[in-house]
Amino acid sequence: MVSSSSRTGPAEGLISLAQELRAQGCDARFAGDTVRPGENLGEHLAMAGVPWETGLRLSRKVRLGDVVHDAKALTALARAGRYDVLHAAFAHDHALALWAARRSRNPDLRVVRAAQRRADVSPGVLGQRHWALRRSDGVVVHSAKYAAELLSAGLRSFARAGESRGTHRWRGSWRA
Repeated sequence: MVSSSSRTGPAEGLISLAQELRAQGCDARFAGDTVRPGENLGEHLAMAGVPWETGLRLSRKVRLGDVVHDAKALTALARAGRYDVLHAAFAHDHALALWAARRSRNPDLRVVRAAQRRADVSPGVLGQRHWALRRSDGVVVHSAKYAAELLSAGLRSFARAGESRGTHRWRGSWRA
């Protein structure tokens, strides 16, 4: 999930990840901003062979109606067992994924956060970022420096991007 109508930036990496997972036989899907016009995201996903989960709005132009819609829709999908993993790229997506996972009461659902920027690994106001990271099943970091910051903050559930094994722990088992 990525709250962006752009096909570049974090979206580009998630599209490539979904493409690779699909090549390995996983049903990976992409959820992005369906409210704001963007850079032909749907066309780009179609060319990559990655289905677009259009039932979610995921707009960073936060409107209460969109947030409520997404919270209800994602919770219903999670409750139905539609997903095994929710991979969030932005704080908005992460908060939504954590909310849906908790409300769904689906013990097999995992929430993973990509920490691609320095701000993503900082505590944030009142420590809310670290609070959210601690409630995730995993955090993917993109640099050794970010990994060190998470370790110094007492967070242990992460992996460096590109590593298949690392300093991470998962609370359950993965399903293909």
